[in-house]
Amino acid sequence: MAKSKTHPGVPLVCAFFAALGFSVYARAVDFAGGTGEPDDPYQIATAEQLIALGQDPNLYDKHFVLTAEIDLGNVEFTNAVIGTFKGTINGAGHVIDNLTIHGEARSDHVGLFRSVDRNARVENVRLENVYVEGDDEVGALAGENLGTIARCHVAGIVRGERNVGGLVGSNGALSIGRAGTDVPVHELPPPDAIAGLIFACAAEVEVSGELGIVRGRPRSSMIGGLVGLNTGGMIYACRCAGEVCGEMTIGGLVGANAIGWIRSSYAENRVRGGSYIGCLTGGNDGDILFCYATGPLDVDVETEAGGLSAMCCGSTYLSYWDVQTTGATTSYGGKPRNTDQMKNRKTFRGWGYDHQWVLADGQDYPRLAWEESPGVPLADDPLPFESGSGMPEDPYEIWTADQFLALGYTWPLFGHHFALRGDIDLSELDPNATAPIGTRAIPFSGSFAGDGHTITSFRLHSFFEDDIGVFGHIKANGVVNNLVVSGADVRGHWHVGAVAGYNQGNIWNCRADGYVWGDRQVGGIAGANEDSGTVISCMSAGEVVGESDAGGLVGSNDSEITACCSSATVTTTTGHAAGLVAINGGIISSSCATGTISGSYGVGGLVGWNEIFHRMSYVRIGEVLDCYSTASVTGEVKVGGLIGSNVGTVRRCYSAGIVSFIETGGGFVAFQDDDPYPPIVEACYWDTEASGAEVSAAGIARTTEQMYQRTTFGGWDFDTVWTICDGNDYPRLWWEKTQCQG
Repeated sequence: MAKSKTHPGVPLVCAFFAALGFSVYARAVDFAGGTGEPDDPYQIATAEQLIALGQDPNLYDKHFVLTAEIDLGNVEFTNAVIGTFKGTINGAGHVIDNLTIHGEARSDHVGLFRSVDRNARVENVRLENVYVEGDDEVGALAGENLGTIARCHVAGIVRGERNVGGLVGSNGALSIGRAGTDVPVHELPPPDAIAGLIFACAAEVEVSGELGIVRGRPRSSMIGGLVGLNTGGMIYACRCAGEVCGEMTIGGLVGANAIGWIRSSYAENRVRGGSYIGCLTGGNDGDILFCYATGPLDVDVETEAGGLSAMCCGSTYLSYWDVQTTGATTSYGGKPRNTDQMKNRKTFRGWGYDHQWVLADGQDYPRLAWEESPGVPLADDPLPFESGSGMPEDPYEIWTADQFLALGYTWPLFGHHFALRGDIDLSELDPNATAPIGTRAIPFSGSFAGDGHTITSFRLHSFFEDDIGVFGHIKANGVVNNLVVSGADVRGHWHVGAVAGYNQGNIWNCRADGYVWGDRQVGGIAGANEDSGTVISCMSAGEVVGESDAGGLVGSNDSEITACCSSATVTTTTGHAAGLVAINGGIISSSCATGTISGSYGVGGLVGWNEIFHRMSYVRIGEVLDCYSTASVTGEVKVGGLIGSNVGTVRRCYSAGIVSFIETGGGFVAFQDDDPYPPIVEACYWDTEASGAEVSAAGIARTTEQMYQRTTFGGWDFDTVWTICDGNDYPRLWWEKTQCQG
């Protein structure tokens, strides 16, 4: 731990036994007034009265107000001044000066408050000339916050080992935050549903953790300018300045954002450390919305640092970092902008709906309204739709490119209903000026009826962001139908698709072609189709490229795909690739693939890996029913005409495309694994002549002539599922409406 600040000749005051949480002193002084009730709070006017509060846990559920400045310069505290606080305290803007706390060895929950409990509220408190040090969960105001902290300000020095923040060490608790609510894990909840809300707060603090490695572990981790660890809590309309340093997972605002929310906030700290260092967050597995970072980044290894965040895999929406002032060219999440752009009102489209920002256009970065900085409020244009009310029976009508593009920024309308009334050409569109419709925190939950119209040349380049497509994230009850996306150019990180990045809703009767590129879970229609998502009667073409998990139609599926087909060219550099779905743990039925597929391992004409999806509430085994592939497949290991690797169920399917492999391959299935369940393959066939493969881990070998004969396919439904031009062609799916010639 860092060397302690000392005050010669000053007695050390133990406010309470931190480990046990009870007082060692009786209250020695009376308050300046009040009864401790909500409408008549106890009045605190002196240091002695504040200490008296800390010494009596029986007061922790009462109500307090500061009525004067308080100087704690003659007292040092061990671990905390006040224990687990359950009441309310209003600082009324008065300053608590010279707070000094030294945590004991292996101390946790170190700060003015040991912990702010679930229903407690701390507001309008100002801490100046702070010096606080401890081990775990260390913050100037509170070691832990499960309640509400609003309009508080801290300045000084905070030091610790883990979960260390200028204001709060650890904020939020996921299990408490969701109790009694029906808000899904990542969706943006109302503030009153949050355990751990920090609103309109600021920290101008030197926050530091020990540098170096001890016994193979980092000396310090999860260090942030405002909060060390944000787990299920919300940080809203906050700012940070100063300096933050530590060994691992270090952020200008938050060290690690773990399934929490950071909204309308910014950081301008200098950030330095060993690995996973970000100008806003070190790691982000939550959601960041309407945020930015400008502080300089000081790290040795650029690949472990980021302009906004250094580790994934959370989501970001309309958030940016200054590439010039930070010195960072990459990030997990966010969009890079130069300094001029960061001071330009046009950059911050969509921020006005949150009513938190002002901007002196061209002169300064956006500032929070409560800061009372020069500038005018950021305000978005009125709703761009001239017709409709957004209701199911009267959808907003989209006639122009401008109306369509505006929807990606008009997030308050993501739960409304829309209808496309004509074809839209976006060929002149700047790919950096587009926002997807729906994000993980604010998913699209309405409906979008394409009415058969085409969106041409849709382009969206968000290389550092997830959930990228015309629709970023579609919620379970969201619907997109009868839409054509032609000549698309869509590029992102994870969950990338021409129509949708991530789908939990319903996509049906849609077509897409163009170029789709991403890191993982990349698809011609959707990057991921999960939970209750359905993709029905959809077609894809063009080119799909990913590092891994790329499918001609969908990258990853654990739900339902029916009556779909892809003719896309699919390429991966390191992992699973397939003509239809790269990874399947759901149900694929009555679907096909006819493209050209190449990858490294787990490569299949239809499915790369037919697997078992494990969820907290269920286990789902991948099923492939009544499907076929005539795609050409090339790879190294586990390369199959229909499926590369199978641990699920396959019934009434066939493959008839070229199969080329180096180590492991098969005309129908390359590899099967019977752990933990034996795979099932029934009534399935492959063409040994067309594939060039004589072996397969499953399926029945047949010649081309035999594959053209209906009698080969015993038990198949040729009345409602399949049709065949007997003796002239392979079986085709009934919905293809193939016409027999001669």
